[in-house]
Amino acid sequence: MNDFVVFLGPSLPRDEAAAIAAFDYRPPAAQGDIYRAVRGGARAIGLVDGHFEGVPAVWHKEILHALSRGVHVFGASSMGALRAAELAPYGMRGVGRIAEWYAAGAIDADDEVALVHAPAEMGHVALSLPLVNVRATLDEAVETALIDAGTAGHILQVARGFHFKQRSWKAVLGAVELPEKTARTFGAWLHTHAVDQKRLDAEALIAAMADLARDWPGPHRADFAFEPTDAWLAGVEYFEAASGVSHFDRRVIDAARRDVARFELILARAAAALLAGGDGAAPPPRARRLDRFRLERGLTDRAAYQAWLGDNELDEAGLGRLLAARDAVASLAGRDGAALEAALIGEIKLDGIYAPLAEQARQKEARLNQAGAELAAHDIAPRRAVEWYFEQKLGRPAPDDLEDARRMLALPDIESLYEMAMEEYLLSSGSFPTFASHLYRP
Repeated sequence: MNDFVVFLGPSLPRDEAAAIAAFDYRPPAAQGDIYRAVRGGARAIGLVDGHFEGVPAVWHKEILHALSRGVHVFGASSMGALRAAELAPYGMRGVGRIAEWYAAGAIDADDEVALVHAPAEMGHVALSLPLVNVRATLDEAVETALIDAGTAGHILQVARGFHFKQRSWKAVLGAVELPEKTARTFGAWLHTHAVDQKRLDAEALIAAMADLARDWPGPHRADFAFEPTDAWLAGVEYFEAASGVSHFDRRVIDAARRDVARFELILARAAAALLAGGDGAAPPPRARRLDRFRLERGLTDRAAYQAWLGDNELDEAGLGRLLAARDAVASLAGRDGAALEAALIGEIKLDGIYAPLAEQARQKEARLNQAGAELAAHDIAPRRAVEWYFEQKLGRPAPDDLEDARRMLALPDIESLYEMAMEEYLLSSGSFPTFASHLYRP
């Protein structure tokens, strides 16, 4: 199931996870990955492994955003267990023994689950021993009367003294002072009885998500209102930066789509620029491009020109870059959806309509954030939402082929068509309450 996403690394090999359930397995999560999974249409997310150092870790706020948009979020084993314990009051579901330890306060340090692992090309194989596995193994040894609680406590204390990158059973046993017979017996027992608690908890998370998929209860209903703080909005801009078009500017493009005739002209210009063959001729000088544009738009008056630049969040240098891009965009290596979005925003700005469309986008964003889980809880057929969008918003029949509808609106995929149409449909109902409490400000 592509809409059930699991972030997985050294806790459990991907092929073994896939044997439990056929989900969308992705590498250990970094900051922004959960946000992008939500934007990609995930209905449930399992966070097992995540980055701890060198790469920004998964942000609490993006998990809250997922929950507020109706996504079920599970955590286990590693980073997922940490975040589940921290966000359990907001609806994140911890799975497994490690999550229980964190939730109960039995453990609280990040390095309890930290380890060194091989790169993705080598399957994220674990190269060091996490402390939670030491704890689980020692509990098993005491339970079977192999060692007593005092000995287990001593071994644990020694293991805790190692940095997580250097910790291994060989290193720990080499530093532990044990009677020779006990050391020999315990060392032999480890070869067949060492407990990999991280693996067990990862398997439990996948099984729990498989149960959810089998008995789908509908979208998660959050009991808090998600607040788009300045830090969140800045984060979203950062997460979207790789595509060259911000999340907000995608809302601006959505607003432009409502005027079909004008959008078709904007799209035609953007597509022509992207698909132009290019004959190698040098583009006209910058000053000539600017003069030509001002004459075309009737912006010969300097004050009117400056006001136009301000309305469209441009300065003269920025306008010059857009005009240069229009003339030379055929040289771009990539002609994918991101390039088309960038070209569309450029044409919207060149058309002088960015300011009013941006205001519509801000109003829509505010209402969507207010709606939160209420929006996600509506069970509307996506196809019906697309038909409504064409008939009521665009004033024309919906194409029989949804691929034709997607191409007409220059959307990257069918899922994006569904998402836009459903948001417009649900917001037009005007049925969402205004939340006055339970605001969370991380």
